[in-house]
Amino acid sequence: MMLAELFKSFNHFIHPATADVTKPLLDPDELNTLRIKASEAAQENITKMKSAQPLIGVQESAKTGNGFDFESLRQYQHTDSLRSINWRVFARTGSLHVNTFNEERQHGMHIVMDRRQRMRFATQGQLKVTQAAMVCSYYAMLAEYSHISVSSTVLDSPTQWQEKKTGSQHTQQAINDFIAACPPVHQEQQASSISDVLKASLLFTSPGDEVILASDFQDLLESDKASLYQLGKQCSVTAYHILDPAEITLPAEQTYRLRDFRDSEYIDINALPSDTLAKHNALLQSKVSRIQKYLQEAGVDYHQLLNTDLFPKQ
Repeated sequence: MMLAELFKSFNHFIHPATADVTKPLLDPDELNTLRIKASEAAQENITKMKSAQPLIGVQESAKTGNGFDFESLRQYQHTDSLRSINWRVFARTGSLHVNTFNEERQHGMHIVMDRRQRMRFATQGQLKVTQAAMVCSYYAMLAEYSHISVSSTVLDSPTQWQEKKTGSQHTQQAINDFIAACPPVHQEQQASSISDVLKASLLFTSPGDEVILASDFQDLLESDKASLYQLGKQCSVTAYHILDPAEITLPAEQTYRLRDFRDSEYIDINALPSDTLAKHNALLQSKVSRIQKYLQEAGVDYHQLLNTDLFPKQ
């Protein structure tokens, strides 16, 4: 089978070493590692915020939460964070009390994860969708530890939308959606496009929100720059362009073995002649560069992330 023919149906094939597609994308150990890193990052951000000048334009609400303006003391409850304990009061009274604050209308986070068929692909390492789950789960945890609200969009069949909320239970539901098993889809239902999601994100977000996009952006069009630009005017937008190495440079091996996960049969792929391989690589790199250009021209913080890369980076 020639590589040119393979790329016509690239999304059906994975490397034989790829993990079992019937299991959740991330295991408990991987999630625990992400939680540790997210907690450390959140604590570092909080430290930086405390040393910085107060934000201009932050408005108070009547609710109590983890804001910056002290409101009152109340008895400690087992669900409270140890960081909120007022140790001076404990030293004086011998009783545990926590500080409560006026809740500020802080920014939220909207996370978009692409779980469509083309993301369920790998020639080495983990599936692209597994890397996307890593990114999105990490940011959901970071939002939880930073005490900010989270909303999410999961491009799948069908597309799933989760409204903006706070709390560990809400975060865990979002993570469950991100890491759910990705078995083969023999006949994929019509899923939302990147264009649809970008337009809908304008309705899901508020000024000052942070937007995280994790996709291979295969269907991103030049016309989508308008939606990205509008989104970027009110939000901070970060895009993780997730790719398999073979989507940047085709393998040069004489033969390459992949598994069709629809029927678990193996195929051996013959390498292209060197001159033809160079032409195909030029086309692949042109497509990757075009997607990067569209995102960066719209003001998006762009990151290219291979499915073989470690995330988050040390």
